[in-house]
Amino acid sequence: MHAVEEEHFFCREKVHQYVVLQNEEDKVIVVEKGDRLVFCFNLHPWKQYDNYRVGTNWRGKYKTVLDTDSWNTGGGGRASWDDKETSDEGWNDRKASLFVTIPPRSAQVYYCFEWYDEGMEGTPKSAEASKAKMRKDGVKSRWFGTMVDGMTGSKGEGIGA
Repeated sequence: MHAVEEEHFFCREKVHQYVVLQNEEDKVIVVEKGDRLVFCFNLHPWKQYDNYRVGTNWRGKYKTVLDTDSWNTGGGGRASWDDKETSDEGWNDRKASLFVTIPPRSAQVYYCFEWYDEGMEGTPKSAEASKAKMRKDGVKSRWFGTMVDGMTGSKGEGIGA
């Protein structure tokens, strides 16, 4: 999780965050956060959702950057790590949608590595351009809260304070 944060800026001040979906019946939560990340949580004890549609404001191509159900984390390896592309059909009050597999009791994080600018249809934008804009807009490199296990700064603000 720390490596994902360092690469994609989701635990920092002034970053984008939006709860896309809270579905009590399915026990699914979807959140947009930080540098074009979509977090999908399935809290259901046994039900897997295949081709589950989630809304996102970032139209483009996505890759999986974290999967708690992967083989290397002791999971069942049920979610696909193949790149995904959004549909232009809006969903959950967002501009586009993405189809994902969400195994039970798991979380997946998807990163929009190539996205399409609203003003110029189909024009891909780079991750470096997004990071440069975040720096210009004053995104600070400080973790929220206090870290544990000896990873706190002198003021208890965490790494990067």
